[in-house]
Amino acid sequence: PEEEWMFVKWTGNTEHLDDPESATATVTMPDENITLTANFLYVSVEDEVIPELIVFPNPARDKFYIESNEMIKQIRMIDISGQVVKDITVDALNAEINVHNLRTGIYFMQIHTAKDIITKRVQVTR
Repeated sequence: PEEEWMFVKWTGNTEHLDDPESATATVTMPDENITLTANFLYVSVEDEVIPELIVFPNPARDKFYIESNEMIKQIRMIDISGQVVKDITVDALNAEINVHNLRTGIYFMQIHTAKDIITKRVQVTR
């Protein structure tokens, strides 16, 4: 694809492709006519502002610290089974999450900023 365009997937008679998710898929031509359409998404890098967000330390024993250049509205801690184990309203550029009462393991920290939702994989240790 040209600059600022991103290949998404093929649609149509995709059963004849070795990988419908690849822009360089190989087509095995059948005896009949088929229709394939390449789907692209316009992505303007100049318009995109990537939020700066830091979560540390990782892994953590008692607390995680979050710093962002965008206002943090809410933080959710989600365990590996998908259960929300912490849900905190923040409304600041930084936050401190106490995790001393959580079990040791892997969690997903879902950080809602004024513009985005960013998910970080974090680990609680003892």
